[in-house]
Amino acid sequence: MSTATRYSIALAGTWIGATREDDVTHVWHVVQRGESAFIYAMVNERGAENYYSARIKPDHLLINGSSHAIAWFVDADHFVLPCWHDERDMLFSRQGLPELSADDAWLRYAQQPPP
Repeated sequence: MSTATRYSIALAGTWIGATREDDVTHVWHVVQRGESAFIYAMVNERGAENYYSARIKPDHLLINGSSHAIAWFVDADHFVLPCWHDERDMLFSRQGLPELSADDAWLRYAQQPPP
């Protein structure tokens, strides 16, 4: 199985995003079709809703919407979206057990930042 396929399978579902300070939470519901993803995003503190489309690449996610962004995969259960919320990085974890390893994912991302 290729890396892109592995991540695209893991991408569908619910993701919980938080800033390093844990003061802002986003909930994303992702539907995946091939290398495309469709995202329904909710920002808890504002009650805001947004919709994004994205292209899934082997090591990152290209997000289109009101602004363009690149999310970097840490592993199959975590990705980081640099400068996303008020110019702060957000780590997204698959809902459930992967949320418990978010601190470790932050450390791995910091030790090997994207190119």
